[in-house]
Amino acid sequence: MSEQQARTVTVSGNGEVSVEPDRAQVNLSVMIRSDQQQSAQREVDDTVEAVLRLTDKLGIPRKDVRTTRLNINPEFRWDKNTNERKISGYMVQRTVEINLKDLEKLGDLMHRATQAGVNQVSAPALGAEDEDKHRRDALAKAAEDARLNAETLARTLGAKLGKVRRITSSDVIHQPPVPMPRMESRAMMADAGGAAETYTPGEIKFSAGVTVEFDLEVR
Repeated sequence: MSEQQARTVTVSGNGEVSVEPDRAQVNLSVMIRSDQQQSAQREVDDTVEAVLRLTDKLGIPRKDVRTTRLNINPEFRWDKNTNERKISGYMVQRTVEINLKDLEKLGDLMHRATQAGVNQVSAPALGAEDEDKHRRDALAKAAEDARLNAETLARTLGAKLGKVRRITSSDVIHQPPVPMPRMESRAMMADAGGAAETYTPGEIKFSAGVTVEFDLEVR
């Protein structure tokens, strides 16, 4: 292979795609401690039923709602008189997992769920439809950025860009935002009668990086 044929240039390229989220995964849990297992279980079941009725009122399809199995864990204490463990109570927990496809309902859902008895609310995991397409778009932008960088170097140095020899890419980074409550004035909150907070979802960012090696032809 001649010296001219062996000449190459290796460049990096970056690409980013930002999209607005259009759905959220929300986990609403109720956890009850009680001396009596049945009373704790009954309270948990009643709260879960209230949350399911709430999702119906908000128009959330049942196919987008899932309830986990009841989790019952006994709690123990040490009895010094008998030198043995004894059950002191029970922790009963159940979670309602909701795939919410209307973010306008997010604040209302979380607010009314806590009013219904939910005492653990996960931070909503925001997502977007067809995320695979957005990842590919980020990769395409990164590849185009690498090509432009290589062309700039070749042109500046009086050479011509040749064929692609090698391409490597890193995993596309998916950066979902954490929805932030939008603060309202005290007067507005009072007028709304303690209404639910609204949320600013932000944007989901898909970031990609590639490294490309091109043949370099000297003019």
